[in-house]
Amino acid sequence: MDEYAYRSKLERTARAQAVAVERVAVTLEADGRRGKAEARLAFNDDAFMEVHQALTSDGGVLVPRAYAYCVVERGVMRVRFDLDPRHDPAAHLHREGIEKREPFRAVSLP
Repeated sequence: MDEYAYRSKLERTARAQAVAVERVAVTLEADGRRGKAEARLAFNDDAFMEVHQALTSDGGVLVPRAYAYCVVERGVMRVRFDLDPRHDPAAHLHREGIEKREPFRAVSLP
């Protein structure tokens, strides 16, 4: 899967959930095995999600190996879902105003 196919898959996933795609960018390194995806998905005029993914190729398919999904409402970060293998637990969330990692199941877009 190349960056264009991954971008399209991310956009389709968002639209299937009735979320507007304000911007999305997917870039790969020259070897095509690693890259990143960044997007802004709008829930409404006051709330959106910032998406940051570190991608890796697994059998020719791009998959997130790390991510941060940050939900912002009226300029305030309400919750951030993270997957970072360097942290314990790797899959966790942060609630508004609290940097403590709270264990959470891994989620992913798309």
